[in-house]
Formats: sequence, structure tokens, C-alpha cells
Amino acid sequence: MPVLDHIDLLCGDDSSGYVHIRKEHENDWQVLVDKYGGGVNWDDFMEYALAQSVTAPSDGYPIDIGGDKSCYTTPVQIYDKDGNYQSTMNPTIIVSANNKKIITAVPTTDKVSSNCSAAI
Repeated sequence: MPVLDHIDLLCGDDSSGYVHIRKEHENDWQVLVDKYGGGVNWDDFMEYALAQSVTAPSDGYPIDIGGDKSCYTTPVQIYDKDGNYQSTMNPTIIVSANNKKIITAVPTTDKVSSNCSAAI
């Protein structure tokens, strides 16, 4: 599956976009921000990880997960507010392949391939 040339994160609703991510995954992103020293808002960190994943996905990604949906990921390094490396995560980003819009963004820290279908 080819990488899409342009993907949008829209406000969305309860099932996709920023509204969905805030409703279902804000706490997950905030936990990571708090765990590794803060310094940013949860949604700024989410957007950074999302952008990294869709613009430079790991080899073999995106994965077609059916239903015109694709799963993206890439290793994203996490730094504390002082710039010290803390950890690496592999966020799970689900994109609607037919309309090029973000469905969800989940801050997974393990190998993402097993999480692609579970994230939707």
C-alpha cells in the first residue's frame, strides 16, 4: 500500500478525527507526557507523533487493515522538557485511505502490527 501524499486531521466527530482522539485517547497521551517529564500539551505531542508516522512510516507501512483503512507507525523518540531522551514509542495511526483523513491516533509503545486492527 503506498503512502498517501497528504493526510488531514480534521475536527471530526465521536468516531474519527480530533474529537474522537480527544474523547477516547486523550488520557493515554497525557499519561505519556506526564510519565516522561511533561513540557508539552497532550495534543501537541499527539500531533507530532502522528505527523512523524504518516510522513515517514516504518518499512512495511502503511498496512491495509481493510475497510479502506490504513495503519501507519514509526518509532518516535520521547524527550523530557529538558531535552533528555526518555523512551521510544510506536504510535498507531489509523487513516481513511479513500478520503485521506485521520481516524485515530493511539500512543502504543510496543510493536504496532498487532495493534492496527484493535485501534479502530
